[in-house]
Amino acid sequence: MTRTEIKNILLNSLDNAKEASGGKQVICRCHLPGCDDTKQHLYIGRFDSSDEPLFYNCFKCHQSGIINKNFFDMYDWNSIDNNIINDIS
Repeated sequence: MTRTEIKNILLNSLDNAKEASGGKQVICRCHLPGCDDTKQHLYIGRFDSSDEPLFYNCFKCHQSGIINKNFFDMYDWNSIDNNIINDIS
């Protein structure tokens, strides 16, 4: 799965998600445990030609890390198929 495909899945699966940083990141509301984000403080990226792993960072609750199965479990996503989550991870 390409980074562009992953970005499109996230944009279509997250509430009010949009591109940020010139398309290099996706920004959305944070639903991580303990976060009371009412706006869009969760950044997910790096959607470019980098070999770096995808990361997340919430500027509200300051949780951050690499996008993996644990992230999806914490986020409690029901709208993304488990097979796709495994591919992204």
